[in-house]
Amino acid sequence: MGLFDKHIGGLELVQHYTQLEERLRKHRNENPDWAFIFETPEKLCSVLRLKSDLGLRVKAAYAQKDYHTLAQIVKNELPDLARCVNELRLAHRTQWFATYKPFGWEVLDIRYGGLLARIDSVIKRLTDYVEGQIDHIEELEEERLYFDGIQRSQANVGLGFCNQYHRIVTAGLFSFLWPPL
Repeated sequence: MGLFDKHIGGLELVQHYTQLEERLRKHRNENPDWAFIFETPEKLCSVLRLKSDLGLRVKAAYAQKDYHTLAQIVKNELPDLARCVNELRLAHRTQWFATYKPFGWEVLDIRYGGLLARIDSVIKRLTDYVEGQIDHIEELEEERLYFDGIQRSQANVGLGFCNQYHRIVTAGLFSFLWPPL
């Protein structure tokens, strides 16, 4: 959907998350008694390293009708991303049950499951396009806008502050409040 793509154009997020992942791996290896604490953010960086610019690259390949690049993303990158998300989920679960009571983990199961299902849907949509079963992908036809509607200068780019799952998981209304506000 690319909800934050406009915010990250020009940022070196792959490099950032690669370096951070390496630092966390080093800390994990140097502190075996606390490895389970470092493993979760290390795995998160692995996911973000793969995911951070993926939407930008998919959108650009789609706009150029670069079927080869899209097929490569479907065959290699998206399965790698799904594998890394699952590794993160398992590491996070280990850390959670070592430090917290089980209550609340069901919410994270749902969120990880949702992310894995979205990756599967992206694979399906891109595969259908690359194989000619559909002639366009509506979600990739749309212009990318700033998530919060605030126009930014190039000097003021970044993700800003938005860490509420129900606001970032979809552009549509996703609320647990009733009646809706």
